[in-house]
Amino acid sequence: MGEMTERERELEKELRVDGESGPSDRLEKENEGLRVQDDVLKVDVLDEYTIQRGMELIYTSNIKPLLDDLESNKYGRSTIKFMNSYSAIVHFAQRKSTNPSEGVDSLMGLYKNTIKDFCRGMRERLSRWTGPGASHALVAACMDEWEKFTALVYEMLKLFSYLDGCKNKTEKSSLFHVAMVLFKTKLYDHLKVNLREALITEINIERDGGKVFPMMIKTVINIFKTMGDPEVSVKRHNTKDNSYLEWINKEKGLSFCDFEE
Repeated sequence: MGEMTERERELEKELRVDGESGPSDRLEKENEGLRVQDDVLKVDVLDEYTIQRGMELIYTSNIKPLLDDLESNKYGRSTIKFMNSYSAIVHFAQRKSTNPSEGVDSLMGLYKNTIKDFCRGMRERLSRWTGPGASHALVAACMDEWEKFTALVYEMLKLFSYLDGCKNKTEKSSLFHVAMVLFKTKLYDHLKVNLREALITEINIERDGGKVFPMMIKTVINIFKTMGDPEVSVKRHNTKDNSYLEWINKEKGLSFCDFEE
């Protein structure tokens, strides 16, 4: 990577907004729950960057802080604003070049690679808990990883939402469908047998009067429900004292084929 110009450094500084920093006259508006910083990303500056450089800025300024917060369990408590790259995404999606879909495809690549790498990391961490006696540890770790994946999908869908309406993209599937396919192929298909066995073990322990944690069992059941539902979605619920994310399943049955293999 070449050395950044002065204007690139200026934009990269503006792309990341921590707490109360940033221009005091920044205009903000609500767009279906997405806070777009209108004056932070200047189109005349973005025009000077290659699409590749734009992807790097979006990643380092918004996606990387989100991943760091998820890894350190600070998601929901951090003051970092994740969504201030939305304008940059719109800009590069609309960038005119010899290849009409270059900008959109590059953004889709960034979206897919982020989720793909996260799923691979989840698989690596969950794969540590195998064999006799590991059911409780696997179910506990699964609950933690599923919560993080839920947050990642929710935030990435908001950040890249513009792409779902782009007609010139090579990838025709919705952003949500892409995320779920990646979760299935990079993690779920490799660990579903272990998850199924761990779930059955924990349920049997409960039936025999042993101590289990119902929320952990419920999380694993919800994963199987989610993978068996073609119309699942993620929704944020806001209460007086709390805010949380929830998977909404239209079909109430499990993915039975995964229990019959």
